[in-house]
Amino acid sequence: MGCGDKIRFWEDTWATEDKPLMVKYHNMYQISNQQQQTINLMGSHTKVEWEWKFSWRKTLFDNEVVMAADFLEESAQLIIQQNGEDSWIWKADPSGNYSTTTTYELLLEATRGENEDGTLVELWKLKIPLKAAVFAWRLFRDRLPTKVNLRRGQVELNDSLCSLCNTKKEDAAHLFFNCSHTLPLW
Repeated sequence: MGCGDKIRFWEDTWATEDKPLMVKYHNMYQISNQQQQTINLMGSHTKVEWEWKFSWRKTLFDNEVVMAADFLEESAQLIIQQNGEDSWIWKADPSGNYSTTTTYELLLEATRGENEDGTLVELWKLKIPLKAAVFAWRLFRDRLPTKVNLRRGQVELNDSLCSLCNTKKEDAAHLFFNCSHTLPLW
């Protein structure tokens, strides 16, 4: 962060790692007269340091004073530069610079998910026809066009019951492992 002329004080994520101040200090945000204001409009530089000038719509109730004290303590530790331009920082890369490589790695990590246990990795090493491996992968990842998945994808169907037994919802687990009509096949 530079001088704060492009960053909204309450609404942008800048002071804390994970959420904007309007979320962390919701009650304070609700009574602020300075919603949607950039940081540089929330105070000014004195000869010594940055000085905040907060404005509230009402006086604080007793139960808001503790939160206000926490908020003011945290605000006092924030450093606002007198000069310097605000800029974005890409947290996925240690350098802070955006790159398609780190974006690809983030997306790859998200698609793997937390359930990646090596089973699916081993699937691709099996000496089976590719279409069988793709089918097994789709089955394990619940990507087959079952009635439940089709409905999830906004496809209009009369019902979601299994077409073979008409007793349970047609999802991959039922269709391939529990349906009374497919069990004899296995």
